[in-house]
Amino acid sequence: MAACRALTALVLMTICSLNAAHADQIVLANGDRLTGKVVSKAEDTLKFRTEYAGEINVRWKDVVSISTDAPVTVMSADGELRKGRLEKTTSGEIALVSEDRSRAVNLADIDHINPPPHVAGTGVTYKGRISVMASASRGNTDDGRLYGEGEFKARAKDYRYHIEGQGEQKEESGETTAQNYWLAGRYDRPIDDVRFWYLRSSLENDEFKDLRVRAAVGAGLGWNLIDTSKTELTVRGGLDYIVAQRSTVPDEHYPAFGWGINYSHWLWAERLEVFHDQSGFASLTSDGDVSLRTKTGVRLPLGSGLSANAQVNFDYEGDPGPDRDKTDTQVLVGFGYTF
Repeated sequence: MAACRALTALVLMTICSLNAAHADQIVLANGDRLTGKVVSKAEDTLKFRTEYAGEINVRWKDVVSISTDAPVTVMSADGELRKGRLEKTTSGEIALVSEDRSRAVNLADIDHINPPPHVAGTGVTYKGRISVMASASRGNTDDGRLYGEGEFKARAKDYRYHIEGQGEQKEESGETTAQNYWLAGRYDRPIDDVRFWYLRSSLENDEFKDLRVRAAVGAGLGWNLIDTSKTELTVRGGLDYIVAQRSTVPDEHYPAFGWGINYSHWLWAERLEVFHDQSGFASLTSDGDVSLRTKTGVRLPLGSGLSANAQVNFDYEGDPGPDRDKTDTQVLVGFGYTF
């Protein structure tokens, strides 16, 4: 029996050693050694996946040594890309080992590990989100409401485009009391690391606001004031041309100043995201003819791309038509999916 237990222990130790041998390792300044899988590095954060804690964020300045079992793509601050395994040499230095050579690497010179395609300049990074909010009641009052929104982004080194939309259907006691949609698209072309010029268009309908259709096209200048994995802040402004058709007044055609603000920020180690999106335009020929659309809220990740969402939509219409309110506020709670 003793021999069997000894043999079992030896086998387990061998398996553990083989698993450790085929895992990436990082050593921290305090002496801690972590094994797992290097996912990526950007800014001052190394994303590292472990079997016991899932994906964790490690401050890059705390990393004193790193080795990878498989090749990774390393990008330096000047944009040069190299691929190979990171290894610790016998002299204690870090080397990037490829099939044909080995070269020393200074950790301070590594800008990215496994950068996304739009950062590396090798392709396009895609990102999308769909959210659905619904409610229903039956009995003394028969009500139903369905609200949905979605967005799709594509980003390359030399361009970006963004498509988004939302729609709502609401019924009370068998009668439709709200029915509307809004679609928008934007194309961005960077000028430098901060500034970009853009082309945009939008189309919306809301019969209950006396708006059969309103189309807008425009162009302008934008600024990426903050663009990190944790925080994004973009502002833009330019000239739009508006065409609006209503049921009670003649068709409208006018130039306008258009603007937009997009902000998002991750809190508590990416456990909660807060956001604020705003777009609008103001007529250059008519005082008070202003349209504003905003969304402000939070997203709580649930895993596998799912999230719980809560947001407030606030819309303002400076000239809503006869017997229509200028403001419209909605409090929405539902679920979303990010891909």
